[in-house]
Parts: sequence; C-alpha cells; structure tokens
Amino acid sequence: MSNLLFDERPLVLQPRLAFLLGGSDEAIILQQVHYWTQKNTNIKDGYSWVYNSMKEWHKQFYWISESSVKRIFTKLEKKGVLVTGNYNKAKFDKTKWYRIDYGALDEMEQRLGQFDLTNRPKRPNGEGQVDPTYTIDYTETTTDINNTSETQNVSDGAPKKTIKKKEYNFDSKEYRCALKLQEEILKNKPNFKKPNLQKWADTFRLIHERDKREWTEIGEMILYATQDDFWKANILSPDKLRKHFDLLEAQRERDSKPRKKQVFQRETLPDWAKDVPESRKKRGIKKTDSVRINAEIDALLKELELDDVEGSGTS
Repeated sequence: MSNLLFDERPLVLQPRLAFLLGGSDEAIILQQVHYWTQKNTNIKDGYSWVYNSMKEWHKQFYWISESSVKRIFTKLEKKGVLVTGNYNKAKFDKTKWYRIDYGALDEMEQRLGQFDLTNRPKRPNGEGQVDPTYTIDYTETTTDINNTSETQNVSDGAPKKTIKKKEYNFDSKEYRCALKLQEEILKNKPNFKKPNLQKWADTFRLIHERDKREWTEIGEMILYATQDDFWKANILSPDKLRKHFDLLEAQRERDSKPRKKQVFQRETLPDWAKDVPESRKKRGIKKTDSVRINAEIDALLKELELDDVEGSGTS
C-alpha cells in the first residue's frame, strides 16, 4: 500500500469551495482554519478564533511556499471570508487571530448558484429553466439601512435588494471606540451586560460621519462621560452619548474653566509692632511665646481702633 494514501487525518478539499475561492490551496487553508476554530476554546466577542504565526501556518501547508501561504491568507481577508483580530496580551505581539465569516461565505455561494442558473443551457422543451432573482451587492453598506432596505415585489419583475450589514474590523476606529466605551462602563458597573459591539461601532460611525465629530473629540467625550459622577450612570451606550453629546460638551467646557479664588486681605502690621525687643532677641523666642506675642499685638490693635472711634466722637 502506498504511503501517500490516507492513514492519517487528511486535509479535506471541497471542490465547490475551491472553485468559489479560485484555487485548491485557498480552499484547503480556509478548511483548516475552520477545523481549528471548531476545536479550540479561544472565544472572543462571541466568536471562536485561532491564532498562529505565518511560520507555524506554513508547517501545516509545507508543499506551499511560506510567501504563497501569506498571500493566500491576505487574499481570503480581502474576499471577506476571513476576519482578523488581535487579542494578544502583549502589545508588541502582532500575531493575527483568525475566524471565518460564514455569512460572507454563504453569500458567495449564493452568487455562484445564481451564476450557474443564468448559464444553464436551455432545453428544447423549456424544462428546467428557472428565472433567477438578481441580487444587488453594495460595496458600501452599513446597519443604518432605514431608507435603503426596501424590498420590491419579485412578482413585479423588479430586482430584489439584499443589504449586507457592515462588519467592522477590530482595529477600526469605530470598533475601538465601542470597545473603549465598554471598558470604561465596566469600571463603574462590573455586571454590565455584554453589548453588541458591532452595533455600537456603527453608532460611532454615525457620530463621526453624520454629526461631524472628530475621533479625538469622541474619545475625549467617552472618558469624560464615564468619569463624571452624574453622567457615568446615564451614558451606557453610544446612542445615549450621541443624544447628549452637545450637553456633555457644554458641561465639559464649563468644568474645564478655572474657578475664581476668593482673595483674603491680610492687615499689615505697623513697623513698631514688628520690632522685637533686644532682650527677647538675646534669650530667643519660643513658638509658644510667638503665639502669645501675636495675640497681644492683635489685642493692642483692637484697643487702638477703639481709641480712634472714641476720639473722633468727642471732637
């Protein structure tokens, strides 16, 4: 029996997947990522992830050059079927984490199915012909689809629109703002329910694009709102932050202004009151003596003030 036939766990190849991704190597690599994400327990943000250096990945696909393995991973990322993240504890560790976007993969398969239907040869009797439903695929789509997710009746012969929700990368500004807000809220409310960070990220997109807020401004407001004694109990989502942004901005500006300090005028002692007799200088003045002397000076000043008042009344 040949040693090249299966006695060990094989790398499975789905021909349709290879056709869909444009190559057998692409299909094998994606299949292997799927295999490892199903086996491990690296659950982050509700998804199962697998991480490895490119050198380690290459050991699993040693018949492909390491540069080609890297190129295929990049290709799968650009196709949208492979999502990357970074959950490494060390900031300097740039090892990529991977998961599969099964929704994007299903959409690719559906488009391929429609392609098969439109290119199916006609039969002489007309049997087997299916009128395909055309899908408009938007390159820039978001969850903010109130005015664009209108579906027309297929029976009218009009195309059916399907809107794909935008998925934000973990290194995008929108997602990082969502994650930062969650982290700050958890400092105040450790039992805070885990939010949908993708939905939060889309709200931060609206704050930036529609409300014309700079990213630095948004970041500063997240910190202010979650540290203020009043607002930290009320700003528990990006929607609340967006709703009260103007009010927060006004209060933050007011709080940043320095408050005027009260000025207390101190009476200047006359020169004669400052002079210390030579006898006292020689023997030295203790701290208790100094306090007593100051009290005597204060009493003397009060007596002088009374004398001035009485003198002015008799003239």
